[in-house]
Amino acid sequence: MTFPSAAAVARGPLLPRPAVYRPLTGPWRSLDWYAGETMHAAGVRDARSIAADRWDGPSVVCLKDRVAALAKGQVEPVALRLAAIGVNCGWSEVVSGEGRAVDGVPPRFAALWAAVGRRIGTFGFDAAPLLAVVNHAVTAWAGEGARPALAWSATDAPSRIDLLLAAAARMDAVNGSVLLKSHLLEFAEARPLTAVRGLDRIVQVQAIVREVLERRLEAMAAVGCPPAGITAARTLAADPPEGPDGIPPRLVTPVQQAVEALLGRWRPDAAGAGRHLGREQFQAVADLAPIGGQVRDLARARKEVGVAYDGAVAAVRHSNLLYRRLIDAAGRQPAPRGGARCATAG
Repeated sequence: MTFPSAAAVARGPLLPRPAVYRPLTGPWRSLDWYAGETMHAAGVRDARSIAADRWDGPSVVCLKDRVAALAKGQVEPVALRLAAIGVNCGWSEVVSGEGRAVDGVPPRFAALWAAVGRRIGTFGFDAAPLLAVVNHAVTAWAGEGARPALAWSATDAPSRIDLLLAAAARMDAVNGSVLLKSHLLEFAEARPLTAVRGLDRIVQVQAIVREVLERRLEAMAAVGCPPAGITAARTLAADPPEGPDGIPPRLVTPVQQAVEALLGRWRPDAAGAGRHLGREQFQAVADLAPIGGQVRDLARARKEVGVAYDGAVAAVRHSNLLYRRLIDAAGRQPAPRGGARCATAG
């Protein structure tokens, strides 16, 4: 009998999956309308007014009690709409770590959020793992012509926030090939030359990631900047960055964290990027971390491994710096009147 490697077992929940768009049905359909309203709000005050008004109505009273009955495949689509509303309203946090409503958030909205968060395994689901990777799973695999489940632009032309989230999803899809070869890094001390191959694979994949990010940066210079999209981008980027690469925790994707774990650079810190992963994803990244620890230790002991390791770390950091430029561009305010014109999408 053969047993799968630890890396093969861990990568399952992390590998991007082409998702089928699941429209909401029954009483949940109202979340589509409410999310759409906030995505085209004139500003934060308008978005929060919409949320407060809608969560004071009779159509949402029953939703919290229906969360437990949602099928597993329905939880993420519901969470996605809530996450979009949350970032459009500029809320840095909707519920506390204990699941209590934060001041200023409609209590019924917070209660529904907490119930959905318990199903997913995190209250911090208003982040890239859901808003980018799940929302843009179709675009990450099918290409530019596909539409995500939710888009801030009402036209076929994407807005800056759409480009940012699509880029994050595509990054995860490309980096997924690192996970498919992650078994090369297992038992690094006993197989140093195999570990070098695994590290070289990371370098090769990062070259493709940089091409994706460079194209997105070029495209972003020519697209519109709807107010809700700017609010969403700035909300996602509001938390202090972690590490030297300056990526805000909410915009670190699941596979990015897995690659960091394989390089021995991931910390299981509940206050960091890991808190935005679902229960199964967090455990998967944590299971990869010991492999990365062995690789890092071997890099210090063996010169040939150290050279390959330093190259892999440098390649990942280069990708991260480009990603940070994309994040900054997505949240940039439009030029003042008399300057460069910034069209409004939607």
